[in-house]
Amino acid sequence: MSIEEYLKNKVSFVVKYSESGEPIVEKYKGIRKISDKEVKKAIKTVRGGRRIPKKILEVLPEIVDKLVENKVPFKVLFGRNEVTLSFSRTSFIRLYRDKVYVAGFKNLEEIPLSYIADIVKKVGKIYMLKPL
Repeated sequence: MSIEEYLKNKVSFVVKYSESGEPIVEKYKGIRKISDKEVKKAIKTVRGGRRIPKKILEVLPEIVDKLVENKVPFKVLFGRNEVTLSFSRTSFIRLYRDKVYVAGFKNLEEIPLSYIADIVKKVGKIYMLKPL
């Protein structure tokens, strides 16, 4: 599947790069230790689905394109009402309906945040979370 298809279907994915610099896109697997069949048995009903705001869905392709252009490895994780862009275990950007939480960065000029800061501002006010 291409990045556009993952975004359209709201499926979480990971972007890595080959030695030649070509992007490799894979479905996000998470840390689950049981099979999909076992998960489906455990979950009897799933209600509501994903309600990602249109503003985020409009901005997300721009963000992803900018990160791929600058060869930044990242994960896009779709939640119930939000989208998380993860760069490492300690640095991520979480996009909500009218606000953005940024963790693991000291300021907006830090790479890779500097590549996408202007685009992320379109979603809403940016809150920089302090490290614990």
